[in-house]
Amino acid sequence: MGSYRATYGQQGVPHVTKFGTGENLADTMTLNRLAEMYPEMFVGEELHPMPQGQVPEWLTTRARGEDAGEELEYHDWDSRDNYVPGAFRLGVDAIQQPLAYTQARGNPIESTPVTEQYGPQRALLERLVAERPLLNALGMWDTKPENWSSDRTGIDIPEYGSGMQGKLIDPMFGSRRFPVYYTPEFNAASREFRRDMPEVREFAEPWYRGADQTENPELTLRILDELVRQGEVDLASRMKPLSP
Repeated sequence: MGSYRATYGQQGVPHVTKFGTGENLADTMTLNRLAEMYPEMFVGEELHPMPQGQVPEWLTTRARGEDAGEELEYHDWDSRDNYVPGAFRLGVDAIQQPLAYTQARGNPIESTPVTEQYGPQRALLERLVAERPLLNALGMWDTKPENWSSDRTGIDIPEYGSGMQGKLIDPMFGSRRFPVYYTPEFNAASREFRRDMPEVREFAEPWYRGADQTENPELTLRILDELVRQGEVDLASRMKPLSP
């Protein structure tokens, strides 16, 4: 369970399902493009139509804490002042309609007393962006152990343990650490990344399908349009450092 999504899996099913607010569409698009370019390092996600009909009880109750099992409250956001994108916000006591993603099932790496410290995490991130400058330009961050899946077909990550290999399943982007140098190698990677990148609205189409089946279709479309608008702003910001 993260800051804006929760992940659920079922024994024998080869993927996990994530439900969340729909924030950070640009990060999802970035992750998917990198998974196409570097399948040995990243695992992409797929968007799906929102659940139809009655939302399952386990998505409408608190999952932990003293109030575990209690119902989350419903709110209608009638104005921009009290509107929460996605309307399914962990920690805000509100739920309207969860937005769904799937991802190949993996084995998230658990932190140890050593790897939960900032030192190993910083060392790994700095090595990765040095080896692949495109990742620096995209501002990749949040590569803590839990955002990796242990995978023998992945890259070596000795910073998280001897013989450890894995793939990134949930990094974030938009926090560049070092200057960007437009070398021929970087420019080639940048062109490949930008090639065939879909429009944000096109990418979010699965979420629009089935919107009329939700409790409040008008509100759902307002939510989705706002998520797309913010995604366009964020994606433009991600793309800006990719060209001189």
